[in-house]
Amino acid sequence: MCAYLAATVCQLLGSLLHRSAGWFWRLSGDGHYNPGKIPKLFRYDQQVDGAKVGEPPMLTLHLAVCFIALLAGALVLIALCGGRRRPAWDAVLLLSTALISLTGFPLASPPGTPSPDPARILGAMELVIVAIAALALYVGHLASAWRGIYIVAIVLAVYFNVFVAVAQAFLKIGFLHTLAPTGKEPPFLIAQLVTLALFVVSGVTAFKRYRGHTG
Repeated sequence: MCAYLAATVCQLLGSLLHRSAGWFWRLSGDGHYNPGKIPKLFRYDQQVDGAKVGEPPMLTLHLAVCFIALLAGALVLIALCGGRRRPAWDAVLLLSTALISLTGFPLASPPGTPSPDPARILGAMELVIVAIAALALYVGHLASAWRGIYIVAIVLAVYFNVFVAVAQAFLKIGFLHTLAPTGKEPPFLIAQLVTLALFVVSGVTAFKRYRGHTG
């Protein structure tokens, strides 16, 4: 049953990745918004003097999936640090993290985004990490070295999700944006360093305590 479920999920992700890649390459040459080349589902409602107004429906789905992934990631890491695993939440985390990338690829890059787009590079990295974690979980069954590979992949997947969440918080939340308007100021760097330190500690703890138990 697990193998069948894993194969079904992989087929679904493969189909979504194929379509997302196609939409990604339909973007204009500089990687920015081009309404004539992007399906309506991903378009901004209108443009005023070249500025984007409104939000594409896919962005709403993308944000919802992000929140699901953050919740699942917290539950999975807490369980691993306690020496246990929560199989259902593992699946939710892997699927939602993959969907973050797949729903993010077709979205337009903000003006001024460097090329290649760091967000798309990170998205591609997360897909690789999710694939490795799924391989360790559903094919390797966490036996022998697969246990360590799984823990490292899960910690990295959740860390990248939180890294982006912290960056978005400084971009979107008023008082945080005031502290670090360009994302290069000490408050932003300190927040990201603290986040990194927490995940290093969590990863080491999970590696030491988790020995293959579920619960």
